[in-house]
Amino acid sequence: MSLSINKAFTCSSESLYEGITRTEARKRRECPSGRGSELQQKPLIRLKGTTLRSPPLDTPAHPLYNIPYMVYLMRYLPKAHRVLCMAVVVAALAITAAGTSHAFRGSFESGVSLYPDKEGVSSELRSRLKLEEKIVFSRTATFLAGCRFDGLYSDREEQANKVIPRLENLSLTLYLPHVDITMGYCTVYWGKLDQLPPVDVVNPLNMTSMFLKAERSAAKLPVPLLMVSPYFQDESRLDLLVVPYFKSSTWDELNESTSPFWPFSFNQPLEKRLPSHTVRNVEYGGRFSAASAGMDWSIYYFDGYQDLPVYRPDPGGNKVWAEYPRGDMFGFDCELTLGGWVVRGESAYQSNRGYMAKGMNGYVLGKSFTSGVGLFKRFRDNYLDFTFLRTSIDVEREIEEETDEISILTNLESRFSYETKITRLFFIYNVRAKSFFVRSSYSCNLTENTWIELAIGNFGGSAADAVSRLNKSDFFSVEYQYDF
Repeated sequence: MSLSINKAFTCSSESLYEGITRTEARKRRECPSGRGSELQQKPLIRLKGTTLRSPPLDTPAHPLYNIPYMVYLMRYLPKAHRVLCMAVVVAALAITAAGTSHAFRGSFESGVSLYPDKEGVSSELRSRLKLEEKIVFSRTATFLAGCRFDGLYSDREEQANKVIPRLENLSLTLYLPHVDITMGYCTVYWGKLDQLPPVDVVNPLNMTSMFLKAERSAAKLPVPLLMVSPYFQDESRLDLLVVPYFKSSTWDELNESTSPFWPFSFNQPLEKRLPSHTVRNVEYGGRFSAASAGMDWSIYYFDGYQDLPVYRPDPGGNKVWAEYPRGDMFGFDCELTLGGWVVRGESAYQSNRGYMAKGMNGYVLGKSFTSGVGLFKRFRDNYLDFTFLRTSIDVEREIEEETDEISILTNLESRFSYETKITRLFFIYNVRAKSFFVRSSYSCNLTENTWIELAIGNFGGSAADAVSRLNKSDFFSVEYQYDF
């Protein structure tokens, strides 16, 4: 599997937040209580996990209860990021007099993972405290605020323990006649394929979360952005967005270089060469979505940096540089229903993308074209998702990856005992590299707000792709989650 499809495990996203069709989006806009409440609505098609629902909007607590946590966490952001986030908070406070309703929720997760074959680490404890606040200002605006605190305690040989605070969301959406405006620190979902959306390139990823978590959306990391979204009466919508500051993906937010999911080994120190925060490095793009002849479809464009770096040795031989090439992405997706099956299609062309040269001796710039077809079917309380994906890479030199890759993904889910027990099987296989990753899990609802999950993950392969490099990272995990 190439690094170009390491986003293989993200959730389906057919609208900005939850994953709905254009028709459903139009119904929400027309619903008197629906505007600005996307996160509380049930998506039309939902494959994985239970949808987290907010408490009733009349929950008796102060609507700005969670904002002090957001302001505190701004100290950990770059100065330019703090300016943007403070502007969002000030704008939200400025319209509180218009009348508000709100919902506060959170969760605490703690899990133990065992790695029987990994050198340098055999076990670790990961914990997360997550807080979220949603404030609806009448029907004119929605303010979303979320933060998390992640902790790691492990027996790694180096950099074993760490605690980090992170902003998950700090955004304000204004609902004006025929246009929505979103600004702040948030997450955007692009693409129709449920697990392998090649057009979903706006937000970076935490690769470790994609392997350990059942909800693949947990891997997406927020970015600062400004998005203007005019919509039209014929169920079409245009999203124009600007990302002022680049943020890279990471193999692990908690001590990446010693992570059990770090696939590389360098003899020299690694140094990242991130794009500077200047006007010329601003990322931008857009999406046009419409519905016609019973089919939802969208076209995409994005000009930005490759979120996962490629590496080259320094000429002096004393370090390794991690660099992020910039290129264009043109994409298309569609979705329709045929006889009870949901059929999805998606394709993306990317220019000036970096690939590791043979022998890991620097990298090569090339072009790629990825296309895929997905099938989704619900059988009572059972869900089946099948995806076929093909990637063609055009480069002038030999690279570590296969230049013509075929990936097959299967996702099975079964719910029983009134959805208090859930079993999942996630499997992805790279036909050319003969590498695979399989994750099976069992979740049980102990009490109304308490879940426990048992999961087993297995990697296989002997090629040079990313999954094969993790063939010693098999894991067994037990995770406890409490929602409040």
